[in-house]
Amino acid sequence: MPKVNFTLNGSSVTTTCEAGMHVLEVLRDQCGIKSPKDGCAPQGYCGCCTILVDGRPALACLRRAEQLEGRDIVTLEGLPRQQRQALARAFVQEGAIQCGYCIPGIVTRAASLLSSGRARNRKAVAKALSGHLCRCTGYQRILDAIQTAGEIWDNGGDLARSEPRRSQFFGEDFGLGRKAALHGGLHCDGVGASSPKYRGLEHALGEKDYVGDLAAAGMLHGAVVLSEHPRAKVVDIGAAAIITMPGVQRVFTAEDVVGDRYTGLIVKDWPVFVAAGETTRCVGDVIALVVA
Repeated sequence: MPKVNFTLNGSSVTTTCEAGMHVLEVLRDQCGIKSPKDGCAPQGYCGCCTILVDGRPALACLRRAEQLEGRDIVTLEGLPRQQRQALARAFVQEGAIQCGYCIPGIVTRAASLLSSGRARNRKAVAKALSGHLCRCTGYQRILDAIQTAGEIWDNGGDLARSEPRRSQFFGEDFGLGRKAALHGGLHCDGVGASSPKYRGLEHALGEKDYVGDLAAAGMLHGAVVLSEHPRAKVVDIGAAAIITMPGVQRVFTAEDVVGDRYTGLIVKDWPVFVAAGETTRCVGDVIALVVA
């Protein structure tokens, strides 16, 4: 297999890569870097895999492995400690984290905004985030967080705000008050106080593992084989030929399902696997599951 030589978070790296691999696969599978996430690879829509290539934000899933040659690659793990702290504190302070899956890519791009002095310009931040998808936060709190990070960065690392920018809550309409969210720290004071996001700092720093980040010795991987046609008769699945391929341990088909093979919310009319001799109903129908 061909080799590529590049700098990763300040260290020289030489690694092998298979033909057709993209940079995201090299970073995650070959180098063990887990902060860039696979949200849509290789479509380049979500921004979860954002890294810095020679100091500029780029999508790792859109670059081929050979494009790493001679490049300086920085991921969230390799950002300067002061930037990481400023961004993490700001994202927790402003409540900009929900599920957190998209956040490492956003924080990495935000770091480039800090470096260029644009983090406090809301219009510039919004434009920079146009390539990132987030289905949890509604974006506004993310914009708040990056602006607050800009303030922290310009203020020498101090968190000047004791309240998030959006600190109003429904009880204020009834004359009720509440304690400040963080009181200059990142801990909750208990009942009656706003609590920061649980493990929020880990989410912001890309240190929170998701299922796709888990690894264990001897772990196998599964690949679902979907129908390529919305309506077609399955003549033969070819499981016998697949099982002879290098590394393949098992091929699951409809024959392996014990009992009822159909599911559905109201009417059980959707087969978990489409069997040989049956007809597919959509391109999402499952034909087989290959474990290797």
